[in-house]
This record gives sequence, structure tokens and C-alpha cells, in this order.
Amino acid sequence: MRTRIAKFSGALVLSALLSGCMFLAKPQAQIPIEIVPAKIASAQKRMVIVLPGQGNDLADLKKFGMAGAIQEGMPDADVALVELTLTYYVEGRATQRLHDEVIQPARQRGIREIYLAGASMGGMGVLMYERDFPNQLTGLILMAPYMGGGSLIKEIKSAGLAKWAPGPAPAELSRSTVPREEWRLAQSWLTTRERSKSVWLICGQSDQFHEAAEMLAEVLPSGHYLAPEGGHAWKVWTQAAGKVFKRIGASGR
Repeated sequence: MRTRIAKFSGALVLSALLSGCMFLAKPQAQIPIEIVPAKIASAQKRMVIVLPGQGNDLADLKKFGMAGAIQEGMPDADVALVELTLTYYVEGRATQRLHDEVIQPARQRGIREIYLAGASMGGMGVLMYERDFPNQLTGLILMAPYMGGGSLIKEIKSAGLAKWAPGPAPAELSRSTVPREEWRLAQSWLTTRERSKSVWLICGQSDQFHEAAEMLAEVLPSGHYLAPEGGHAWKVWTQAAGKVFKRIGASGR
């Protein structure tokens, strides 16, 4: 099931987030990673893993300044910038490779707290990882995650997420069912409130995914949703991420 989830996530991103044709390089033998060491030593042993949006690479993640923003709020955390690009989703093993090549090695090095953050396509990747490997992360930071098109959003909004009926879980995922599974996960947070305390959401007020974010925010605790001015852009997410990690540090979560 894990392979199918990642594979069809790739198909979904291709159809929903890309326009025109795009050449995809083969996945590398090892996912490219750059670790920015913590600014101060701590017994907490924390790491924040950042996943890119569609079309971003490792150089972009460095340029956007996300590591600095995170460490401004949580200076005792290492930040791992991970080039989990579209090609890994299309390969069909994105979440498994993230687990095997990034998260498990971090645990083996003694990292005790692991936060997974992702923007747009990367936000979808965060949700897919949580679905494949539930409750293994200390926290999830979703930055304008892609969670389906207008018809699905309208369907859920009309019913209300608590009463929405996603239907039986499919034996195999497809372009149409991947977003429904994302929302099924979100719906589960209504009854697993303790887990929802570990989820944070950022989405600009003029972002094309703002309507979905407003719906998702309803299952999160007060203060866990930041809606700054701006659209679907890293400058919006970076500034808000600093605030999120300050709040996490202040709350002890």
C-alpha cells in the first residue's frame, strides 16, 4: 500500500500542479540532503526536515532561508533540507525512501524529536508520510498543502468535515482518491485530538489553497493555524515558520 500511495501522489501532482510538459530526471541513488547544524547545543536532540514544493530543489531550499527562520524559533534544532522532488513521488517510493534514508538514520544518530515540514507538494508529502507511518513524528508543519480540487473541497465543505463520508478506503489509490485519503486523515484528527496538537498549518490569505486550509484549520487547536498576507510563495511560509517554531518551543511540543 505504501508504494501505491507515493506513486499515485506523483500522478496527482503531475495533473494538478504542473502545466505543460516537464522532463523528469531519474531518482538519485540517495536523496540529496543538506543538514544545517543547530545554533546551540541541547540535550533535546531535535531535527526539522523540510520538503520542497513542486519545481524546487536543494539550492532553492537554501535560498529561501527556511533553515534560518526555523532556527530563529528553535535554535537547538538541526535542519535537514531534503530534495524530495517530484521524481521521487513518480518513482513510487517517496515516503518509504524518506523514512529509510532520512528519518531512520536521524533516529539512529540519537535524534529524539523529529518535525516534518513541507510546502505545497511537500505538504502533501507530509500528509502521505503520516498516513504511511502514523504517529512517528513529533510534529507536522503543513504549508499550503495540496489537498484536492474544487469539486472535492465543495463536497466536504457542504457536508462539514465531521459529517463528510469519504467512503471505504480504496484497495488501490488513484488520482481521484489520494486527496480523499488526505482528508480522511484530517478527519481522524477530530477524534484523535491529542495528535492534532502536533499539527501546524500555514497558508497565505490569497493562496489558491486558502479555502482548503480554512477547512483543515477547523480540526486544529487554537493558534495552530497561521494565515499571513500573501499568496503561494516561500517568503510567506518562511516568515510564518519562524513564528510556528517559536510557539512550539514555548509550548514544549
